[in-house]
Amino acid sequence: MRPSSIILLALVPLILCAGCSPSGPTTAEPEVLLVGVVHQLPDSLSCNWKSAYDKVLRYAPDAMAVEHVPTVDTLSLAHFFGEDFKDYRDSVIVSWEGRRLSLEEMNTLRNTPPAGADSTARLMHQWRYAALMLDMANRDQASFQLRNVDVSRLADTSTAFGRAFVKRHERILGYMRTTEFGNLVHPLAAVLGIEHLHPTDERRYNAEQSLAYQAFTQKLDSTRGAAYEQLWAKFNAAEAEAMQECAVLDRVNTHAWIAHGDSLQTKALAAWGDADYAAFVRAWEARNTSIADRIIAAAEADQAQRIAVFYGYMHVAPLKRALEAKGYRVKVLEELK
Repeated sequence: MRPSSIILLALVPLILCAGCSPSGPTTAEPEVLLVGVVHQLPDSLSCNWKSAYDKVLRYAPDAMAVEHVPTVDTLSLAHFFGEDFKDYRDSVIVSWEGRRLSLEEMNTLRNTPPAGADSTARLMHQWRYAALMLDMANRDQASFQLRNVDVSRLADTSTAFGRAFVKRHERILGYMRTTEFGNLVHPLAAVLGIEHLHPTDERRYNAEQSLAYQAFTQKLDSTRGAAYEQLWAKFNAAEAEAMQECAVLDRVNTHAWIAHGDSLQTKALAAWGDADYAAFVRAWEARNTSIADRIIAAAEADQAQRIAVFYGYMHVAPLKRALEAKGYRVKVLEELK
């Protein structure tokens, strides 16, 4: 979904020369833990989150990447928020700040809270500029950390920012209650002392992928279409059964499930040799390869030894494939105690 300003990982050349002293020990590439999630689970099935939470907590990553769009990725942001997102963002910036600000200015402001501000004021400051930058991951992290605070007493609701903050903050907390963010990502970041989440999603390929999917499904004859639908129906039924057993996150993070889902997504109709199905697979793989590059860049930025990555579980197989092709060590939850 996006040829955008993707964060590119710089390559450090290895210089060899005669007569040089032996080089010191090289630093191993960071290890990546891929955590596949179901984006929303009702409160009645909240037991699904506990096992995954405990495993990641014991794993103790020192960086975290999430399925949100980076603030500099204009094409993906346009796909996610709409083509007019820049005009909308500028209008909000003027409303809250009284003048236009560049992303660079907002990032500087976010990282320089008022001197002497207490922890609550600092979180509100971070929330303000993360929201203006459309950095939803870190805006929501600030909301999570303010979850026990009566923000209506802290925000000046006579201002545009104050009114927006109180309303959106409450909506964010309500939404995240049944998602990986309220049950895994933000609680783990808080207890592990991880201050910044890395948005790594790449959505500019979504349109290409959707168009290709629509094109090949329209060409399926009744026999092929029924067979394809039956494969997905069995897969979805197994997911629903695992949910009811409160085992869904344990189930979808096993190698067997990962391989099966990947086959349905990328191989089920490969023998048909259809060009649109091949285009669908290419777009899906390209999206995940780009996400893998962003994950690597995030680990580099934090000098992480271990980075945990939270994505919808269908991403785990192609991300694992892309990361391993680049020489990175990858684990899934099934491998953790």
